[in-house]
Amino acid sequence: MKSLNCYKKEVNLVLFLILILSLASAVLANEALVRRILDEEFSKSQEILRKETSELLKPLEDSLDEINDTYSHVKFYPGKIKKVIFPGEYFAENLQLTNTLDTSIEVSFNVSKNVSKFISFDLNNIETKIGMFTIKPQETVILPISIKANYSVIPNLYIGFIDFFFQEKKYKMPVIIDVLHSRANQIELILDPINEGSITEDLKIQLQVNNPLPVSVDSRLIISLLDTQTRENLLSQEYSLHVEEFFSDVVVFEIPESFDMGTYILSGELVYPYQGSTISTFSVVPLKLNIFVLNRRLFGLKLWYYVYILLSFGLVAGGIFVYRWSKERKKRYHLPLYLKSLPLEKKDSRVHLGLLSETDKNIYFDVDNLMTHTIIAGSTGGGKTVAAQGVVEHALDKKIGVVVFDPTAQWTGFFRKNDDNGMYNYYPKFGLHKKDAKSYPGTIIVIKDALQKIDLKKHMNPGEITVFSLHKLEPREIDIFVASTVKQVFSQGLDENPHLKSLMVYDEVHRLLPKFGGSGAGFVQIERACREFRKWGIGLVLISQVLSDFVGEIKANINTEVQMRTKDEGDLERLRTKYGEEVLRSVVKAETGNGMMNNPSYNKGKPFMVNFRPLLHSPRRLKEADLEKYIGYSDRLEEIIYNVELLEEKGVDVFDFNLEIKLAKEKLCSGSFTMVDMYFEGLNTRLDDVLSSNGMSRSKVPIEKIDMDELRDDIERAREVHENGG
Repeated sequence: MKSLNCYKKEVNLVLFLILILSLASAVLANEALVRRILDEEFSKSQEILRKETSELLKPLEDSLDEINDTYSHVKFYPGKIKKVIFPGEYFAENLQLTNTLDTSIEVSFNVSKNVSKFISFDLNNIETKIGMFTIKPQETVILPISIKANYSVIPNLYIGFIDFFFQEKKYKMPVIIDVLHSRANQIELILDPINEGSITEDLKIQLQVNNPLPVSVDSRLIISLLDTQTRENLLSQEYSLHVEEFFSDVVVFEIPESFDMGTYILSGELVYPYQGSTISTFSVVPLKLNIFVLNRRLFGLKLWYYVYILLSFGLVAGGIFVYRWSKERKKRYHLPLYLKSLPLEKKDSRVHLGLLSETDKNIYFDVDNLMTHTIIAGSTGGGKTVAAQGVVEHALDKKIGVVVFDPTAQWTGFFRKNDDNGMYNYYPKFGLHKKDAKSYPGTIIVIKDALQKIDLKKHMNPGEITVFSLHKLEPREIDIFVASTVKQVFSQGLDENPHLKSLMVYDEVHRLLPKFGGSGAGFVQIERACREFRKWGIGLVLISQVLSDFVGEIKANINTEVQMRTKDEGDLERLRTKYGEEVLRSVVKAETGNGMMNNPSYNKGKPFMVNFRPLLHSPRRLKEADLEKYIGYSDRLEEIIYNVELLEEKGVDVFDFNLEIKLAKEKLCSGSFTMVDMYFEGLNTRLDDVLSSNGMSRSKVPIEKIDMDELRDDIERAREVHENGG
């Protein structure tokens, strides 16, 4: 090896002198001639180097051949690898290993460091196990190898071995790689598969050509797929290129659908003319092709089509899901709805409450469910009074008599039709029009004495509302009056009825609680009413700012609960404990006019949110002046009615009187006081004449009072029942 290295130095010195002489001659010749001379001299020097290298290495090769021949039971072909190569060039070789024994042998191999950067093995078609492969008896294994010199490799002579190990023996295969300097006229060709790994409609290859020549060239590019075993050309395509200094493009190499998947060699040959000669430069890279799974066929169609259909359905389903998710996310209320368990269909026995909150679905309510009592609660401004008055409107439309005990005169608006533009704005959402606004027939009676006795049976007229305005009473007086109304119902001698006949509405009922100034008397009486009124077809509607303080029989005997927006800590905790966090959040976030409703008959007993229908009557109470005027007319009308009743008791025909009284009532309810005056004028004149002709004079309406001692006894009995748990 030492003598070889010395000889190479001499050769390099000779080459250097030749190059110096050639460069000197360039001064005396034209550029084209100098270039041709340099090329020729360069080629000659490389041929000399190849020849000398071969002569120097021959003794070493022969010596190794003699040593390796001793392993006659394994034959190697070829017995050595010897290549002269330029930087960027690529060669493919097949090594054949034949087992001449009658038993299998396991073979491993190792490439020495000097030549390992040039040698690579393709083991894709050979079964390997922990770096070893097996050769069966009398079998020949083909071991494909690639020899490539990168452009960065320093030109030199590289010598090494491939050591094969089997049966505790070693076969040393010489490897001699002589990397020469690049030729001046060598165009560099680089192929880089872009979509390597799958067979689609075609293969895209990034092409790069570097032209160091002083002129541009027209060239042919031949791209081929070669078999890794036999190097057979399986598929070729040709392209025309015009190459200047640099060329880069993506070329399409069409691969038939029927082409088998596997590992191939992608070979590129660029053929171009230069100085009267045809020169070729090569680029070779391994290529692994798989049939893209979606290009496979099922029932004659590519899987792409099925995937497209599934994706289409998926996108539609996903779009629906995202839409619903987005819509749900924007909602204030997230309570579960069991639509089949909700009264969404209109029936004769039902009234239209409004809409399911944040939907366009109408929600109805069975009138007879009001007989099992209703409580409506919420903070001021939350819409509890509107919700309660809406329920009463529906009851009146179903010809149910309604009696209201009103501490604030808020319910006097029933006697005027709605003219509020704010309320009108909600009409279209519920299918209403301005023409649907209306007032309701009935009477306003102002209570000035808490012990005043009233004939409730007389005021439970079908389809009419009687408002007992308690705004003239002190809080404790209201407590006493409410207690007395319950006692009086028990004394009315009402007939039992399985259907709803009347509603009794107690507004601001929380005022009966001791914490709000009440004595508790009215509270225990209402508890008694909740327990027993239903047998007479009387339903209670209780309206309160709070619910948490209502205990005992009131809660136990109320089936319908409506909770509007509230800030009361007790009620919020009650909602959390009874219904859970989601219901609590829904109530806290509820918009005005929306409230939680719960009735065991609906939504599987779970709470749901209702957007209550706007009112048809005026949401505002009568002005104080109008109320006083109305009360004056109402008192005069009551006096006329009382005297007509006295005449009727005497056997006088009062049909005409009753007809005019009815008309006067209607005009009074609508606030047509001028028309009422006209009716009164005629009624008073004829009434006085008839009374006089029957030896009677006009009488004042007597005001009866209840016995306070009897009321106390009644309250005490109610308290005992309460304390004993009903």
